[in-house]
Amino acid sequence: MLLAEAPTAQNAIYSVSGSDAATYAISLPLNGTVSISNGIEHMDIVDFIAHPVSTGTDATVGLLNSAGKDSFTVGATLKLGNNQAFGSYSGTFAISVNYN
Repeated sequence: MLLAEAPTAQNAIYSVSGSDAATYAISLPLNGTVSISNGIEHMDIVDFIAHPVSTGTDATVGLLNSAGKDSFTVGATLKLGNNQAFGSYSGTFAISVNYN
């Protein structure tokens, strides 16, 4: 059975603040460490990427502006299994920002 309308994917958005012109490093989950489940079935989440506004590209380092602010998005790939069961899946993952 196919859905009549595909769900809309959205990247997570994070804000960073501190001293102006300071850099920060983003630590993303490694492949094989994040999955979501519905209690029985699971799906892996892999290939996390960050995209800081300050760089305008996919990167794991950002630069705070003259007001000491920046933001970045995080996206990843959800790996569906063959005959993946329908249901509500949930899980958690950690993103770290190291202020330089």
